[in-house]
Amino acid sequence: MSKSDERHEHDEATFPHERLDVYQVSRRLGAKAREMFEQLPRGEGETKKQLRRASGGIALLIAEGASRRSPGFKRQRFEEALAEAAEIAAAADYAMDHRLVDEEVALEVRRLARRVGSMLAVLENKYSKHR
Repeated sequence: MSKSDERHEHDEATFPHERLDVYQVSRRLGAKAREMFEQLPRGEGETKKQLRRASGGIALLIAEGASRRSPGFKRQRFEEALAEAAEIAAAADYAMDHRLVDEEVALEVRRLARRVGSMLAVLENKYSKHR
């Protein structure tokens, strides 16, 4: 296989989640949450732990949900990802309230978390009708 073929194969969406805008935005959220995580000072270990878990979990839950066949399993994973997005938004609020991180970074994290949350709510509602 040539380098051109490898690049083309890599660029093709091979999994259902890769075609979802919410997955792509969740990846940006994860990267921005990581930036906020790195700004948190010592003594905020529990906040860091929760932020790391929640930010990593969203994209994984979306990928799992998109790949499930059962509408109930899809809904469950999207619901869990929505809860993780809410937790990240709350962590950004906490960090801003206590002046622990750069406000612009926290605001962007919150904006992305809300955007992901809105998209996940639509998906969750779509699959709730299949109960």
